[in-house]
Amino acid sequence: MNISSLAYKRIRNNLNHYIQYLGSMVFTVMVFFLYLTLVNHPQLATNFQMASKVKIAINASAIIIAVFTFVFLLFASSAFLRSRKKEFGILSLLGMSKGQLAKLVVAESVIVGILALSIGIGLGILLQKLFLMTVSAILKLDSPLGFYLSLQTIYTTIFIFGTIFFVVAIFSLREVVLTSVVNLIKASKKPKGLPKYSIFKAAFGVFLIVSGYILALLPFPNLILLLVVPVIVITCIGTFLVMKETSLAILTTLRKKPFNLTKIDRLLNISQLSYKMKDNYRTMTLVAILVAVILTALSTIYTVYQVIEKRILDDYPHHYELSGEKPYLTIPGFWLETILADEGIEAQKTEVTGLITDIDVKAIFTSANIDRTRVVVLPYSCYQMTKDRHYELKDNEALLLNYYYYNKPDLKSASYISDTIIIGEQEFFLEKIFKKDGETLLNKSPNIYPQLFVNDKLYGEMKTVARETRTYVFWQTEKWKTPLAANAARKIVAKLDSLSSKCASSVIITTSPEKYEESRITSGLGLFIGFFVTLIFFAACCSLLYFRLFMDLDEDRKYYKRLIELGVPPNQMYISIMKQVLVIFMIPYLLAILHTFFALGALSTLAAEQALRSRAREIVLSQGSVIAVLYFLLYSLYFFGAFNVYWRKLNKKQTN
Repeated sequence: MNISSLAYKRIRNNLNHYIQYLGSMVFTVMVFFLYLTLVNHPQLATNFQMASKVKIAINASAIIIAVFTFVFLLFASSAFLRSRKKEFGILSLLGMSKGQLAKLVVAESVIVGILALSIGIGLGILLQKLFLMTVSAILKLDSPLGFYLSLQTIYTTIFIFGTIFFVVAIFSLREVVLTSVVNLIKASKKPKGLPKYSIFKAAFGVFLIVSGYILALLPFPNLILLLVVPVIVITCIGTFLVMKETSLAILTTLRKKPFNLTKIDRLLNISQLSYKMKDNYRTMTLVAILVAVILTALSTIYTVYQVIEKRILDDYPHHYELSGEKPYLTIPGFWLETILADEGIEAQKTEVTGLITDIDVKAIFTSANIDRTRVVVLPYSCYQMTKDRHYELKDNEALLLNYYYYNKPDLKSASYISDTIIIGEQEFFLEKIFKKDGETLLNKSPNIYPQLFVNDKLYGEMKTVARETRTYVFWQTEKWKTPLAANAARKIVAKLDSLSSKCASSVIITTSPEKYEESRITSGLGLFIGFFVTLIFFAACCSLLYFRLFMDLDEDRKYYKRLIELGVPPNQMYISIMKQVLVIFMIPYLLAILHTFFALGALSTLAAEQALRSRAREIVLSQGSVIAVLYFLLYSLYFFGAFNVYWRKLNKKQTN
């Protein structure tokens, strides 16, 4: 029997160990192949204006997949080979040299790599049409991307993953080549010492995690940005110490508690679990950190996707807006209404005249480097109509929007300023000017003014003496989120570009339908890509736990044999092992959920400052809960599936 035949036989006989490992690799190869197919698809550039951004995002995802695959394989292969040291020792005693053992390891890696590449690329080709149809729907392409099979994509996938498999095999050889035959033989016979822990390290691990959580919840956005890396580092170190030291401290305390003979199985469970935690703390730490990254990343993407409408309406409250000098708005306004009619879109038109003046910046923000800034004065009824607010301004009161120098007192807050503004040559004293940071009534554009709202009576007085004005025309429609509305927006922008340079420079058009469609597409694609990438990470985490579960199979057989000798019935033994495996599986996930929600708490602080305002924490945490529950269901299904396979293998050996 040659080395290749022996390697094939070993893989077949150890299929339980390889199946999950192989499944993860197949899924990774398939997703990588599909991503490269999309990047290289010739129709993408011709059918989609943002093709270059899509390619950048997918290429970045492919690189992340390749790097993560290498790290995962390096970890899994090394652990797998360590568990087979006794087997390699026996082969050495039978006359196999270190060189032949190295060839056996490489041959096994090659066979697994060929299987993963063949099945992964095959599934990629089989599912490519469904994948491209989904992407076409997300990108809202006029004509869906057709089936596309490129030899370059196949060769690139084979080269990248073939290189990864080979390099991992070479790195893993040290577990066999650098270990003596005696140590290989004795590897599984070395007695396990009683699990020990350091109370200082156990407490320090908890302290680090709690400190990271506290720092993540600080209500200072700028400080949170500076603390991102330190918080991640101390949380990771804390997670490692909690898994290694704190868990053993808790189990040791439980083991020392008095028990009666009717609960002897509880003592055995705690004792056995202590050894399992000692053997698996590295894997559990890695899984907890990876799952936290997965949940945080996908929750962030999902939150962005879910709040697109709010973000767009915050920045572009009017679906179509023309602004400029009134004589230049007549023709563009006629074109816009004609285009809307052609598209079958009914819209309500509103026109308002803004009065241009300036306001004292120093009175608002003492550290400003300018004294006064331009603002546009508008009637408060216009604000009420758009924002649906019921507070009534008095004659000496005003509301200032879209001024980013200060924070966000509400209308009912006591925080306000006073100023005298000049309209024409007449002075108007405003005793109270309330401020709202970040909110705007006018669509955002390069030359948008801060908006100063006064009650309609005072506005009428100001308008009669105003010398510098700017006209704003708004159109609102219930169909603004439809492709027809976005198409109308693109048409009017293109039409406006055909005006003379003087007219074009005097008129500004801003629309929300086009912005909404663009954001929906990019965020939807980001969610789609993010889901697959995080699913690969998640599958790898599950594979690591599955891998460790079967690596301990021989030791667990001895333990369960002792339970049978003690008279423990099979159903009680089933419950006993399920409890232990459940702890190993669920502790990393539960800790990851804690990490995730505190990370999302920091994200909500940033979102409150930048986009989501007062409801940021509620929105971010609710979306994070959806993702956490979804992945918990997947994780639970995986646990029960993996455990049933493990129990059948264990129970089969016990009954034989």
